[in-house]
Formats: sequence, C-alpha cells, structure tokens
Amino acid sequence: MKTCAEKKIGTPDKYVLIRSGIKLSVYGNAGKKEEARKKLGIGPQEKVISTIGPFKPQKNLSDFIEMARLVADSAKQARFIMVGDGQQRRLLEEKTARYSLQEKVSFLGWRDDIPEILSATDVFVMTALWEGLPRSVVEALVSGVPVVAYAVDGTREIIKDGESGFLVKPKDFASLARKVLTLLDDGKTLERMSGAAKGSVDKTFDIEYMVRQQEELYLALVE
Repeated sequence: MKTCAEKKIGTPDKYVLIRSGIKLSVYGNAGKKEEARKKLGIGPQEKVISTIGPFKPQKNLSDFIEMARLVADSAKQARFIMVGDGQQRRLLEEKTARYSLQEKVSFLGWRDDIPEILSATDVFVMTALWEGLPRSVVEALVSGVPVVAYAVDGTREIIKDGESGFLVKPKDFASLARKVLTLLDDGKTLERMSGAAKGSVDKTFDIEYMVRQQEELYLALVE
C-alpha cells in the first residue's frame, strides 16, 4: 500500500490491506525447546541461527554463509540451520566447505516440521534482497524468535527495528553478523525481543482471517 501511494497508483480510498496469511495456531506451541533440539541433534549449550526459503538469487543465501563465518569466529557455540533447497544448493555447500563450516551449517532440505524447527531456534535470519511479505519471517515472529534481516520491502513492514528484531542495510553481512552476536551475547535483549516478536503478529496474519477478508471484498465488489 505504501509503495502504491508513493508511486501514485490508484488512490488510498481504493486500497484494501489483506495479509498473506499463515495458520498462526500451529506456531509457538510446537512443544518444549529442548525436545525440538534433541530431534535435530542440537546440544543444550548450542545457539541456533536458522533461515528458511528456496535457494535462489532473491534469497541471497550466500550472505547467510558469510554471516555464519563471522558469527562462528566469535561464538563457538553457534549452530546454523538452512531449511530449503534449489538451484544454488551446490554453490552454498561449496562455500560452506571453503570456510570449513561443514560441522556448523546444516542443510536440512524441505521440511514439514517448521514449527518444531523454529521452536529450537534462537535467532532467525533473512538475507533476501527483495520481498513482498516473507511468510517465514511471520512464522519466526509468532514463534517468539527475534529476526535479523535486510531492510527490504515487506520485511520492513513487519519487523520493528530494535524491538522484535534488527534491520540492516542489504548486502551488509558484517552488520548482520554483529546483530546476531548481540542477541547471542545478551540474554536479556534476546528474551525481551522474543516477547516483542511474539506480540507483534496479530489476527490479520492468520489465514482464516485472510480468507474472510477476501470473501468480504469479493462480495462488496460484486454488489
């Protein structure tokens, strides 16, 4: 809506905001963190940084590996999880090997247990260079996981910088790493942002609410 207004596309009285919804009820209630970590082979002292998405240029996951390299140098307990697959998988695996991060970075492929993976996560990272509404970020927030992301498009709309996560300049993976380390090193900030993240997602992001909005809009247009 903001982009439409800036580009003078239509008029504000014609705008209707309908979120790309998810099933909120399945997130944030995936069981105990310890149980989820055990299933993933993650130790109790390890700190988990995860990302979710297709391995394609838009998601810019090469920067996730760069971030992992910098964070791993300072936080020996850090563990990195990449959920997804795609055309850039070999490139990402080769880069991981080049930095000797094979024991630190796990490529999990496509999964159907995302709520459990997020419940095992300490910090979620989004390196996409453009987005509409990144559902994985919404899923992380409602799971109570702070998000560190590049400040692009829809990501800026749902992450409150300094509250539910951190936003940094696109392609600045060094700043991305510093923000991740801030959360790993400061338990109080991590806890505060976790609560803010969970509270930042309201009913408008729920898929059932989305469907009702669409139905109401179609009926209103027909009338």
